[in-house]
Amino acid sequence: MRTQDILFPNFFFDQALRSARSAAPADSLVEETAEGYFIQLDIPGVPKENVRISAENRHLVIEAERAGRSSAKLRRVFTLPDDVNAEAIAAQVQDGVLELKLPKKEQAKPKQILVQDGKESFFSRLLGNGEKSA
Repeated sequence: MRTQDILFPNFFFDQALRSARSAAPADSLVEETAEGYFIQLDIPGVPKENVRISAENRHLVIEAERAGRSSAKLRRVFTLPDDVNAEAIAAQVQDGVLELKLPKKEQAKPKQILVQDGKESFFSRLLGNGEKSA
């Protein structure tokens, strides 16, 4: 079983689109931490200008293209877990490795509810007509 299958049960990959010269799919690593998810994808020889990443409808789409004698195209699609904050995804390319940080959404914090005395009718306050009860 692949690491991706363990961390993202609904995870799927589109088949990488590569030229005949490209020998193998790009290697990738996916890790989960308390703060979020971390993806590393090997894309040797691909400048950052040739990398396109989009997040839409709970899918993260990564496309990369290498030009030249050993040209190749790569397309990977990840299904994002519900707890990912898609607005805060960050990416960088360094030394032929694409790194993505997918932070988790902040958990809802408990809300304190003020308990009031019963001098005013609860339903009157709720409806906003300010009538006092006897």
